[in-house]
Amino acid sequence: MKKSVLILLALLISVQAISAISITLSKQVYYPGEILQAEITGNFITLKNQDIQIYKQGIPRQMPVISDLTKQNNIYNFYAVLPTQESDYTLEINTEYIEEGKIKTDAIKQDFKISKKQPSETNKSETKPIENRLSINPGFILTNSGEFEIKIKALDSNQEITAELEETNETRTLSLIKGIEKKLIFQSPVQNTFLKISNYYIPVFIIQKGEPVIDNQNIILTPSEIQAVLSPDNTYTFNLILTNNAEINLTNIQLSQETEPETEITINPSAISLLELWQSVQINVSVKIPKGAEENITGNLIIQSDISEEQIPISLTITKNPEEENLQGTSISETLSCSDLKGNLCKTNQDCAGEIKPSLEGSCCIGECLEVKDSNFQLILGIILMIIVIAIIIFLAWRFRRKSRQQLKSTSEILREKSSRQRERMNPSSEEVSGKLDNI
Repeated sequence: MKKSVLILLALLISVQAISAISITLSKQVYYPGEILQAEITGNFITLKNQDIQIYKQGIPRQMPVISDLTKQNNIYNFYAVLPTQESDYTLEINTEYIEEGKIKTDAIKQDFKISKKQPSETNKSETKPIENRLSINPGFILTNSGEFEIKIKALDSNQEITAELEETNETRTLSLIKGIEKKLIFQSPVQNTFLKISNYYIPVFIIQKGEPVIDNQNIILTPSEIQAVLSPDNTYTFNLILTNNAEINLTNIQLSQETEPETEITINPSAISLLELWQSVQINVSVKIPKGAEENITGNLIIQSDISEEQIPISLTITKNPEEENLQGTSISETLSCSDLKGNLCKTNQDCAGEIKPSLEGSCCIGECLEVKDSNFQLILGIILMIIVIAIIIFLAWRFRRKSRQQLKSTSEILREKSSRQRERMNPSSEEVSGKLDNI
């Protein structure tokens, strides 16, 4: 009896241990824009990247961040390139999970802080500046063969870094300028390992052959992110190419954006009614940096269709030093938006009754957009001509069929007709004449 009770208790303890949710952060205090890494364990029914959100203290809406999630060896690895605003934050998971044998949906939360200072190692009440902090993307590597690359940006100062792949001892050195992102390329190892960059450890996972390295996206945007170092009191235009990568035509595509802080951003076009498979369209994203702006801008460009939603990271660093400006494919635009010009954007079936001026959204009509009324005369004339041609064809066909029915008479029929006419001539059917000839 005692033995069975002990076994039951052991099973309950093991179930609780398996069911417990654990979030382990790489640290508790992060530099603005630094990479957050987390290991998550627990008995989740489902756990996706969109189930993990980051919230700023006192703000109910989630913060837009660059992030991703993968499950390897029953452990979820999550990373996020953090916002640049200093404050207290919370990493929150909202999904179904099993705890103590029951399905629960309560939010799982883990607090952390974003600050340019961190607690002293000797005295927790003291703080000291955080030095040599990096923004790294991605925060883990999934690969099966060939090369992989990783993006690195110095956040607090210019610095030289060394990156080493532990499995192969392959190393790379890189000189970084503050705020300027650079890439490192490595050869894939043969087994799971870590890429050590300064005091950061990036997991490298070898996935099975044939398994995709990156989840298939229905929409591909080139470039894959909006990132630059910009100056205040300017308007910048990013030229992007949007391509349909789904297995079907995409309809009702809507483009929007969310940034922190809120920024004046114009997207043109902001809606696409139809995008066929592998069809591409150019998207212009114009960002107006106000005069005196100091706070960096982070967020996402959101692309929604009937079957999916994609988020493209936005990371804009504001600088007052022209030498630090890095446009990365953008262009400074002195052109105003159509609304600033107090004009209208005419539709394809409209003509401008006024002057046309260039704008950020395209041709801007300084006047009224009028509906184009196409004349129906040519259409009616074409229909009449078509009816006449069809009538002539029908008449000729009828005549031809009628003549074809009148077949040539055979030789025997011709001879019978001639014989009949000959008999009629030899035996006239006139009345018999009586009387004498002299009476005539």
